[in-house]
Amino acid sequence: MKALRDSLPSLRGALLCLAACYVVIGAVLLIFPGMSLVDICYGIGIAAMILGLVSVAFYFIRKGYLSESLGFSGGVALTILGLYAVLQTERFSAAFTQVLAACMIADGIVKLQFSMDLLRLKGKLWWCVLAGALVGVGLAVAILLYDFPDADSKNVYTYVVLIADGVLNALSVALLAWERRQHKREELAGEKPLER
Repeated sequence: MKALRDSLPSLRGALLCLAACYVVIGAVLLIFPGMSLVDICYGIGIAAMILGLVSVAFYFIRKGYLSESLGFSGGVALTILGLYAVLQTERFSAAFTQVLAACMIADGIVKLQFSMDLLRLKGKLWWCVLAGALVGVGLAVAILLYDFPDADSKNVYTYVVLIADGVLNALSVALLAWERRQHKREELAGEKPLER
């Protein structure tokens, strides 16, 4: 159990880093619409490979097998995604909005769990995270299913949703971390712990 608790800060850090990446990528693409998407995808691919390899290395250095972290599998997945983005940049950039939509749908599922965690911790704002997760998944699914009038409008919509999703991710992670700290303080203070 201690190993799992020790892995949570790194998981929280990874989620916050992902949220920051969403906001930065979305903002850059909105502010500089003329920027080459191929070059951006190439850079994202290189960054993903580096992060993936570092994550795998940390799995061995920090003895990740002693905890329930996903450092190894997550690192391998990132490396493969980055390799594909670098070797097939044209195809990756053509499917860029679909890739972002898939990532946001996956994030929405994670936020659904966060909302359930907050509910179990008796956090008052659990329903806000739940509503945000459902709305986010709906907006991301629209990227995949809606027939936009042109590529530019689809891109703008995708980048705006990406920024909003990144902000919601950061708020959800921060809220859950705060509620967990509160729960731990209550347990240490001798109050009856929540039923598991």
